[in-house]
Amino acid sequence: MPYWGDSFVANDINYRKDTPLQSTIGATAGAQCIIFGMFGIRDEIDGSLCIDPHPPGIAPNISLHGLTLRGHVLDIDVQGDKYQVRAGSNRLSASVGQPIVVPAR
Repeated sequence: MPYWGDSFVANDINYRKDTPLQSTIGATAGAQCIIFGMFGIRDEIDGSLCIDPHPPGIAPNISLHGLTLRGHVLDIDVQGDKYQVRAGSNRLSASVGQPIVVPAR
């Protein structure tokens, strides 16, 4: 899980007592850039999710599987200028640049 880094100090057998698992800013920022930036996921005030991916030019084919957000488990597959979102048993397709809205639960 990218949000949780391991302890930075591991020089004795009981190192976890003083430095338990901790969130690292770098890992959190990187994960958020990918999830909310490249995959364009935005949670709306009404509980819905808006998905509008922006794949980088050097990687037009990107995928994100098993993201759990607001009670939905999402799989997003971008293939060039088309993408598909699977939210539970629903499959929605669109062209890159056209957002897909997954309704609130």
